[in-house]
Amino acid sequence: MNLKKKVLALALALTFITPMTVIPAAAADGKAILDEADFYLTFEDGVKDDKGKYEFKAEGDVPSVDGKFGKAIATDSENYFVYSDDVEFGTDSWTLTSWVKIDEHSGDQVLFGNKDWNSGGNPGWLITPRDGDWKINGNPGSRFDFQYSYKDSVLQSEKGEWHHIAIVTDRENGTLTFYVNGVVVLEPFSISEYGDGDLDGLSFTMGQDGTGYYADGSLKANFDEVALFRRPLTAEEVAAVYTYAPDGYEAATLVTKETAAGGQSDNPAPAVGEFNGIVTDGLQVYYDGANNTGEGQVKDSAVWRDVSGNGYDFSVSLDGNNHWTDKSYYIDSTPNYFPDKVKDIANGEQYTIELALGEIEQPGTNWVSLIISDNDEFSLFVRVENDNLEYKYNDNNRDRPVAEDGAELVNNSTVAVTFDIVDQDCFLYVDGELLYEAVPTEVNHANYMHLGSEDAKRNWLGDVYAIRFYDRELTAEEIAQNAAADNERYRSGNPIVNPVVETPVAEEPVVETPVAETPAEPVEEPVSAGFASAADAANGKNVITGYEFVSGTEGFGGEGSDNLWDGDTATKFCTNQFPAESIVKLDGEYNITGFTMATANDNADYNGRSPNAWTISVSADGENWTELAKGDDTFFEETNFTYYAGEGAAEGVSYVKFNAEGTASGTFQVSELTLFGDQAATADAALDQKAEAPNTFDFGIVAAVAAVVSLGGFAVTKKKH
Repeated sequence: MNLKKKVLALALALTFITPMTVIPAAAADGKAILDEADFYLTFEDGVKDDKGKYEFKAEGDVPSVDGKFGKAIATDSENYFVYSDDVEFGTDSWTLTSWVKIDEHSGDQVLFGNKDWNSGGNPGWLITPRDGDWKINGNPGSRFDFQYSYKDSVLQSEKGEWHHIAIVTDRENGTLTFYVNGVVVLEPFSISEYGDGDLDGLSFTMGQDGTGYYADGSLKANFDEVALFRRPLTAEEVAAVYTYAPDGYEAATLVTKETAAGGQSDNPAPAVGEFNGIVTDGLQVYYDGANNTGEGQVKDSAVWRDVSGNGYDFSVSLDGNNHWTDKSYYIDSTPNYFPDKVKDIANGEQYTIELALGEIEQPGTNWVSLIISDNDEFSLFVRVENDNLEYKYNDNNRDRPVAEDGAELVNNSTVAVTFDIVDQDCFLYVDGELLYEAVPTEVNHANYMHLGSEDAKRNWLGDVYAIRFYDRELTAEEIAQNAAADNERYRSGNPIVNPVVETPVAEEPVVETPVAETPAEPVEEPVSAGFASAADAANGKNVITGYEFVSGTEGFGGEGSDNLWDGDTATKFCTNQFPAESIVKLDGEYNITGFTMATANDNADYNGRSPNAWTISVSADGENWTELAKGDDTFFEETNFTYYAGEGAAEGVSYVKFNAEGTASGTFQVSELTLFGDQAATADAALDQKAEAPNTFDFGIVAAVAAVVSLGGFAVTKKKH
């Protein structure tokens, strides 16, 4: 398998929707479309391109099995797969279609791809089914990743069945679209903002990554009717390929969610145009738990209709734990993704978001995330540590709405947030009462938003009565009106008493700097929130940039321990060998005044990779070490590209050592460790002062202040790449 040294990549979101409603087959001719494919593998005559244009090879003894139509191939990532050294994707448009059947998968083994998956920053693109979601990674100039929970996806819920996938890249318009079973499940989204480079990497492979040796997980899957087109297929053409069947075989039936609710209504619908006292001016999206179809309630509906009339429906999970009640959707620790319109509203200059809840349980250990975005730039949540209800709206907005007694506030209540960047207002209300007024400086930049979370640190369960999104800031009187309407419609007998509208003055936060009683023994205390860069984390302190790698623990692929000091969060130190260690020599002798460490590219996706016991030690000679700081995984949050600052001081430092004893997941990763400090005096000058220095260690190191680490789990700004 050959390496094509080109910088690229691509990532996309996979949102799989279970087939529901039959619609007429596409008018386009599926066979005619397949006839124009650049390559076409039916596997009827083994592993070969039926077009005769590209050479495909079998690595190992790839078996022929029963396919969707006739014969197919089976792959086992640990033993056999198929690849081609000839296929390139370049900078032009293309579409890949295939029937796939996944029998077993673990980790993040690759379904299709052409890159070395030991690092997501490597050239190439891929699709991988993971333990909690699907992910596409790539880089047409700069890397980006996207993942989507597949609790509702057909490939996860119907494992062992044949399904059709199509990836459509339109390079002229700079978009990527994803289809499952002939239906678009990911609307075209921009990839041009990540670059216009090629999408080539290593060998194009089915059932492994481009190296053929990726070992983080396994995959057993079957492939049939794999085709590549050198143009972006239209939605009609994708549907036609999906519904095509050779003579003698049954064609698939195209389905959509458009009339998926169906069934008989369990509850009568309100009259047309009736919103039960809810304010309608500016109402863009409205999910009513007592009218989930727009024509009443159907308890087996897998779609929650937008009753505003704008058509922004979304799929909800239905199983033994997640279900409809008479007036609500009962959610149990499951992410249910909203349509993109919701994200667009939340990123606007003005908006109002209202969430009406019934009785809920809040088992999340760190945060109870009611509504959250994948990039954690939007989060309406209760912080478990201090029981505060918070609204996080772009981490650059340091003044965020906060209210005490959060767990009690959100239970059986309507929570509302309003935002106006022009007037610099961001208000938090509960049941019509204004609890906090914040002053924003920037609009939001949330990505894919969802109701609920399956993360044990963030999960909750209970009744969701209604969710509303407006494209303007509602007044205090309008917020109170909606809260009263919710109470009347969903919580009859539990009146809201005298909503009070007032504007509290936010108190300035008190920052205390703990001092260690014994300087040589570091202590662990909370510090600041996270930051977008090392310079921001330094807060005026000098950032040390000169590091010479000495030694360290081996990492995965290009994710070695030297990456910890390179100043680039796009790289990381990632390993499953413990203790994990990395040692560097500074470009001079320094008096250390603090440090920062940063999360990597996918901590939000792969939780439990931050070290649960770590130390930073310093030395003058690289042999005799003094502990500067220590902590655990609460120093970090499960966010990407985020710097967290700590305090610690020592004089006469020329070497630094980082050590991690383990992690909750068994895999460790940190992208950056950077020290703050000033160039020290010469060695002779330092030795002359040694007699006067308290707590002086051998070789001129003075421990002045112990480390300060974060135990609060505060969410922070991400650095984009």
